Amino acid sequence: MVALAWALVAAWTGSASASLKHMAAHGKDKSSQNKHHDASYGGDDSGCDGGGCGPARPHSLDAIDLDALPPGEAVSGPAKMVIRPAQEPLAFVMRAGYREYTALTPPWAADPGGFSAPSARAGAPAFLAAAETGVAAAKQALRDEYGAGHFADRIFGKAGERDPIEKGLIRVSNKPEEQLAKRVALALLSAQDAGQGDGQDAGPGRRFTVAFTGQSNAAGHGSYFDETYAFAMARAAAPAFKKAGLALAVQNFAVGGGRTLPTTGWCGRNQVGPAVDLAVWDFTMTEGGKTECQGEAWVRSMLTLPHPPAGLLFMDQSRAYRWGKLYKGHVAMLGVDGTHKGFKLEDNSTSLPPPMRFLHPDCRAYQKTHGEEANVLCRKDKWMPAQDMMQWKPDARSGKLQSRVYDPVTGRQLGGGCPGMNPWHDGWKLHNLKGAVLGHLLLRVLDRALAMLKRGQFQGGNMFGALKQELAAGEAKRRAAGVPSFGGDCKRTAHCNLVGELGCATGLRPSVLPPLRAVDSSGRAIPLSLDGANSGKRKDEATCRMGHLDHKFSVLVEPRHGWARVHLEGGIASNRALVVCEPPTGWKRDPKIAMLSEPGEVAFRLTGSQGRVTLDLKNPVPVDITKACYEFNGVSADALAGLRLDLNSTHFEVRAVGGKAVRFDHVVWHRGKL
Repeated sequence: MVALAWALVAAWTGSASASLKHMAAHGKDKSSQNKHHDASYGGDDSGCDGGGCGPARPHSLDAIDLDALPPGEAVSGPAKMVIRPAQEPLAFVMRAGYREYTALTPPWAADPGGFSAPSARAGAPAFLAAAETGVAAAKQALRDEYGAGHFADRIFGKAGERDPIEKGLIRVSNKPEEQLAKRVALALLSAQDAGQGDGQDAGPGRRFTVAFTGQSNAAGHGSYFDETYAFAMARAAAPAFKKAGLALAVQNFAVGGGRTLPTTGWCGRNQVGPAVDLAVWDFTMTEGGKTECQGEAWVRSMLTLPHPPAGLLFMDQSRAYRWGKLYKGHVAMLGVDGTHKGFKLEDNSTSLPPPMRFLHPDCRAYQKTHGEEANVLCRKDKWMPAQDMMQWKPDARSGKLQSRVYDPVTGRQLGGGCPGMNPWHDGWKLHNLKGAVLGHLLLRVLDRALAMLKRGQFQGGNMFGALKQELAAGEAKRRAAGVPSFGGDCKRTAHCNLVGELGCATGLRPSVLPPLRAVDSSGRAIPLSLDGANSGKRKDEATCRMGHLDHKFSVLVEPRHGWARVHLEGGIASNRALVVCEPPTGWKRDPKIAMLSEPGEVAFRLTGSQGRVTLDLKNPVPVDITKACYEFNGVSADALAGLRLDLNSTHFEVRAVGGKAVRFDHVVWHRGKL
């Protein structure tokens, strides 16, 4: 399989023009970079130029049985034959919407006697020592991958430094790693397996959950989904977490074009689930100017989860400082950006560690200075789907190179190109670098947690008992303190003051909780679907087998459906919020689909008491400048009370009353304290 990839590279490089040969003669060597990439699938490391690449980390699905994947988990890569195993397989299962990497069972959890069991007391010291060795090995593997010298020191801090900090990382709150380490230590001391919990505020058992949210760049558009920095981080840290007995659970919930509102701000629990330990924000590309203030709604959405995170990490230092002013005393807050700054983004010299070559070139600009064939080299090096699935051939008329997608096995043309390969999207190497930085951060946190366990092994003569009680009390105190009063950004963001009290039904994927469900007037389910503006990406990504999960599903209501109703779980507590949203379409809006505010085309109502009482809703107004979400401000508290709405029979209903159909993808309401 590695030989096949080499053959593809050789076939292309063999036809290189004189200009490319000139580039190669001046250190622009592509083959050694590809050799490093192949090593990440289990090949040799001889392309590492003496620096040592370390244990390889794949861009794909680790060593999973692809036929055994559960429904809803996509597979990246062009075909099974090119998804190669890692040198050390990292098995994961899908649990509650996350990839949960398997872990060993520590001695105190293996024996029913728990902490007091003789086997636990005897086995704990050796288990903790082996875990510390695993952390050290994982850190060294990252340093080896990036050259184990000058570059590694710049990225991960100098080796042996007492309190190193990764490139681009800032600490906004006081000792954020210590705060995160306490959450890790408490989870490690759970007697229950991942997904169970033990009633000690430790969350879902021996599991540490990291939720990534953001827009198209975070979602990995242009690259394989499994190459995103979320999973690069997981592959860097999961082996050490496994040896420590803690399941690392990771999912990338980023959505192309996504913003805080409506999904992560109003519907955070739907998207990331009720229990998160570290939440990551990455909306810099889509939130600026008048919408920049929405980020505080994201903060509050995460902090009001049933099991809120111990840490918030922003992939933008300025946003971390902005919201850290108010929230840093309540939660660990960190910022990361600029991991690539100061490095030569278009340098392909063999003097660089392989993962630093062609780190983040602008291939369009590169074409202008180096020619068409150099653009091909750039794209194949930056985007792995381009290397696996695309070929450039001269056009019959113009003679210019044209890209097409071909089946790597049959050679049959499948399409015009793989989507998302834009200058503003990161290629796989920059995703890998960001993931390495975040992975190293998690390893330092795990190291601190293990040190806590070693110090607290026999406090008060009860192995770990006093430590666990202390950690649980600290967690309970933080939770009891509640979320700070909202700030100025929240005041400028619709319904930010109600975050944590909002009910939500959404068709956006991926999400942890069940999706939006609507039924027609006959009680038949209306299936979720994609409108024309949002369906093309799914088809293109399926052609290139890129594995992305983010899709904007919505409910299509046609006149034949009559009143389409959505159950408002938990009922409506007040008239303070009732919002309906449609999927964003940009300039590709279907003229046959009515806008939610279009007069004479759409009708709305609330029903209660088993449908016997109704309240018509009129004059929906835009919530913000996007005009995708609309709210009903004219609903009086007395009218809601008159509906006698109960928890089980409250419905929001939509009807297409003109000649057009209607689409909606979110319904948000004030549910009250959850």
